[in-house]
Amino acid sequence: MSGINKLGGLYLLRQWGLPAIKWEIFTCDTTLPANCLWTVRTALYSGHDVNLPRAVGVEAKEAEAFAQRLLQELGDRGVVFYYPYFVAERSGTLLVEKERAIVEAVKGDLWHLVSEGKRDAYLLLDLEEGKIREERPPEFFTPEEQMKLLGWARQIRWRGREYLSAGFSLLLEWSVVAETEEQSGGDKFVFYELRTVTG
Repeated sequence: MSGINKLGGLYLLRQWGLPAIKWEIFTCDTTLPANCLWTVRTALYSGHDVNLPRAVGVEAKEAEAFAQRLLQELGDRGVVFYYPYFVAERSGTLLVEKERAIVEAVKGDLWHLVSEGKRDAYLLLDLEEGKIREERPPEFFTPEEQMKLLGWARQIRWRGREYLSAGFSLLLEWSVVAETEEQSGGDKFVFYELRTVTG
């Protein structure tokens, strides 16, 4: 069984019913409204698809120009997608394994965690017993947020059981957003990446 890449993960976030970014595919005819800032990203149909070009929090005209250039560069190797920019209060990763899930989190943008290696909080979730096994430091997440993360982790484990049985783990990226108007279902949590990892 092959794993899940960025593009497949975007579709699975919708299919699995998680609160996810409202992304759309950018085409040569797309015009972005000027009433908000935009994030433009790319995803490949196959192959190595991390650290791809992206523009984050840019105005509509700049986002369109960037996306049009990416369309030319990508050709038929992938897609350009976009969604309304959001301000992250906290961000992190959720690694789902067969029996447990690990949450690593940071204040602000996910960039601080994945690029700078900074970690402000850690949760260890027991998926078998449905419990929080470890939290450092306490009170980074509210009890309600902890239960949401635990519930989503158990849902992801069930939905992704074929991948887990094949030896993969499921890695998701998320943020708690400052504004929820443009986000799915008004939830302050929003997921924007899902992929399989090994080892």
